[in-house]
Amino acid sequence: MPLESMESVVGRRIDGVLGLDFIRSFTTEIDFERSVVRLYDPERYEYRGKGVRVELLPSLRETVIKAGLAFSEGRIEGAFRIDTGLESAVIVHAPEVIEHGVIEPSADGLRLKGVGLGGQNEFLPRRARSLEIGSVVIKEPVADLALTAGGAFGRSDLAGTIGIRTLARFRVIFDFPRGVLILEPSHRFNVADTYRRVGLALVANPPDFRGCEVRAVSPSSLAAIAGLEVGDHLESVNERPASQLSLPEIRRILRDGSKRARLRVTRNGQSRAIIIDPGEQK
Repeated sequence: MPLESMESVVGRRIDGVLGLDFIRSFTTEIDFERSVVRLYDPERYEYRGKGVRVELLPSLRETVIKAGLAFSEGRIEGAFRIDTGLESAVIVHAPEVIEHGVIEPSADGLRLKGVGLGGQNEFLPRRARSLEIGSVVIKEPVADLALTAGGAFGRSDLAGTIGIRTLARFRVIFDFPRGVLILEPSHRFNVADTYRRVGLALVANPPDFRGCEVRAVSPSSLAAIAGLEVGDHLESVNERPASQLSLPEIRRILRDGSKRARLRVTRNGQSRAIIIDPGEQK
């Protein structure tokens, strides 16, 4: 498997990938608060916490559960894939978006462009009423409605994909031998989900992955209003050299666009000052 494109998206060197066949040999716990993954011998593992058990649906190539997503127009229920590498809280796949008629512009009309291993996708962020997984109810998550017909989010056999902004609310235990997913709410469980209004897709390039390049800019986003363009290279963020920041650090600074950010970029050999100001977006 070529890892170069994956390295640019995550912003670090990747020496290999542990596949689902390997993970399924263990009872696997992901502790997002401590950034720790623990692998247990399933024959000796016994869960004694108060987490919610959710049945894993049969699937040879991915982790799938039943879930429900409520909008003002109604509910979307079905099989949702679990993706621990997906930044979104939840993505509704394009066929479900069309079938249930949940296309409705967000407050600022923002459409997001995302860059992942499967290429570039376009999404419409929308505040849902709730996301229900077993007996767990997450209030008012931001759901990204997939607008791209092809690729992973154009699949009709799944209603959607649940990502890390949902999973990080829990200590997550994948007990594959027993066919269950255990969700134990953490201190982050009630943290409000926010719109990603910056609308900026960044990648970092080898060998050092320091500094980054603009790969996509969403129309009507804060990044577009500020004047950022595809191909811009970041020199600094809030007067800190981009070479001293990792890609995840830069993304955290710019995540929801709630704070003013001062950037300096290089475009066609010239240095330019860019200000991302949340007050500029109406």
